[in-house]
Amino acid sequence: MAEGAAMRTMYDGITPSNLPSGGDLYAGYVDGRWPDAAAIAERFPGKSVVRIATSTGTNDGVVGDGPPDNGTWAEWVKWAVRRRAAGVDPTVYTNASSWSAGIQAFKDAGVAQPHWWIAHYDGDPTIPSGAVAKQYASNASYDTSSVADYWPGVDPAPKPAASAAILAEETMQLEPLSVHPGEYAFIVPPGVAQLVLAADGYEGGSASFRVVLWNNDKPAVLNNVAVGGASGHHVVGHPLAGADAVTVRRLDSEDYPVAAGFR
Repeated sequence: MAEGAAMRTMYDGITPSNLPSGGDLYAGYVDGRWPDAAAIAERFPGKSVVRIATSTGTNDGVVGDGPPDNGTWAEWVKWAVRRRAAGVDPTVYTNASSWSAGIQAFKDAGVAQPHWWIAHYDGDPTIPSGAVAKQYASNASYDTSSVADYWPGVDPAPKPAASAAILAEETMQLEPLSVHPGEYAFIVPPGVAQLVLAADGYEGGSASFRVVLWNNDKPAVLNNVAVGGASGHHVVGHPLAGADAVTVRRLDSEDYPVAAGFR
C-alpha cells in the first residue's frame, strides 16, 4: 500500500470484553492459548473479524502470526501455500525488523508474497509501502492497527468495472440537425470496445452520420453510418479500434433523435 492512502482502524486482543467499540475491523485468534475470534465476532456483530492462526500446522485463518513469535519462515511459507490451496488469500503478521527476512524466505522458496501486517509500536498509523496493515500501538488491554482501505483476502473483492460505460443523458442524445447542426465529441471511456447508435425512426427515413474515430491525431472516418427508420437497423455498433475520442456529425434531415453510447 502506498503511504498516505486511505486507512481504517482495527483492534485485537486476547480478552474480547476489553476491546473498544468503534473499530472498522477486529482481529482474533483461531488457535493457540487464546482462541477468541468467535467471541469477538459475537460481541461485534456485523464487523469483519480477521482470523489469525498462531500455529503453522493450523490450516485456518487469513493471517499467520509469524516469526519471531511463532514458527520459522520456512514453515510459514508452507502455511501460505496451504491456505492458498484452500482458496484463501493469506497475510502474514511480523514485526518491522523481521519483515525483510520474511520477504526473502518467500523469494527463496519461489512462492508469491503474502500480504503483510507489520508491527511497529511507534505511534504512527502510516502503513508502510508493501503492507496492508500496521500495528502501531499496544496497551495492557488491546492492540491498535491501521488497515488499508481494501485488504485482499479479508474484504470482498471490488466489483469489476462495468463493461458498458454510460454517458450523461444530455450528451447521449444526438438531436436532429434542426436542433443541433454541429458535431458531437466524446472521450472514449476505459474498458469499452464499441460506439453504439440506437434509434427507432418508425416509418421515417434512416438517420445518417459521419463518424470519426480518433487515435490521438489520426482519424478513421466512417461515412454514412445509418441507423433507424428505413435503414432496417435500429441498434448498430462500431469497433473503436483503439480510438480514444470520437466525433459524430449528423447528415440526415429526419426529425427523431438517436441515442449514442459505448459498450
